[in-house]
Amino acid sequence: MDVLVRPTLLINEANTRANIARMVRKAARHHLKFRPHFKTHQSRQVAQWYREEGVTCCTVSSVQMASYFAVEGWQDITIAFPLNPREADSINQLASYVHLNLLAVNAEALELFLPQLHVAASIWIEVDTGYHRTGVDPDDAASIESMLQTLGQYPKVSFEGFLSHAGHSYKARSTAAIQAIQDEEVQIMTKLKGDYQARYPGVKLSVGDTPSCSVCENFEGIDEIRPGNFVFYDLTQVAIGSCTHKQIALVMACPVVAVYPHRQEVIVHGGAVHFSRDSLVDTQGVTHFGQVVVLQGNEWLLPPQPAFVRSLSQEHGIVTGPPDWVAAVKVGDILGILPVHACLTADAMGEFLTTTNSRIAMM
Repeated sequence: MDVLVRPTLLINEANTRANIARMVRKAARHHLKFRPHFKTHQSRQVAQWYREEGVTCCTVSSVQMASYFAVEGWQDITIAFPLNPREADSINQLASYVHLNLLAVNAEALELFLPQLHVAASIWIEVDTGYHRTGVDPDDAASIESMLQTLGQYPKVSFEGFLSHAGHSYKARSTAAIQAIQDEEVQIMTKLKGDYQARYPGVKLSVGDTPSCSVCENFEGIDEIRPGNFVFYDLTQVAIGSCTHKQIALVMACPVVAVYPHRQEVIVHGGAVHFSRDSLVDTQGVTHFGQVVVLQGNEWLLPPQPAFVRSLSQEHGIVTGPPDWVAAVKVGDILGILPVHACLTADAMGEFLTTTNSRIAMM
């Protein structure tokens, strides 16, 4: 750990590759197209690890991210964010050399965007299956019909099918709760498929949240999955029941800058600008922003007694733990801290360091 001088996001390549391979096998087992979301890692090198498992398409969260991966040779890309008509010029440029899938959530955006589309593109209609962020209500046949009628006026665009993201699964805290959310999603989506299949024989269904894709086995009628966080997992996924601590592939290495045994506190260089402000509530009902692990060679292990990041400011992290543990920590030590939310932590840090001291860039 002598190479570490500031907060550094370590990536365990073996865990990452194992997480990818496991989801590839699951998709194959259920005869699903696997279109992983790349917003979690945002890295050409990590994307290459997917390629080595036979993955040929991806999901992203912005036009800029789509352009980044298109340059790296990814030719089938879904932008899983509501269509923004103001980005028509960039979308036209990108869709001129890749198969681009866009996301419609209302007819208004389509009416503004489609007259500006000069190249072929595909459209998915997002359906709200309970997350209540974006997407059309599955019972709102009038809105769905309005979008389909608008799409029908423009020959350069094709209707692919219905897409959903059951993000409310992140509030689940048991496998049974995840399963209930996914069962409802599958029921809603397959009903829509049945309603429109005669009119659109090739209509497809795309779903994809990490909890459901990690633990559920009911994908009957679904054509595609798009999980993203699973590539690294995090403490939120452990709390949900999606994974174990051993499957987490990211840890923040933070230098210790002060120790206060009388307060049972350790101060690390590692704050909100590194971790984000996402938090969890532990079994005692106390909020935390990360959990301490022991860095040991190419892996990290849970200590005998838990210690947590209890407070964050911009650059500071305040860690609390048992008195004996605090007393043993010294200024200049490096603490490993598992993130609450890997996607935001990775985005905040902008690069990874492998456990063999190789740097991996992000977009």
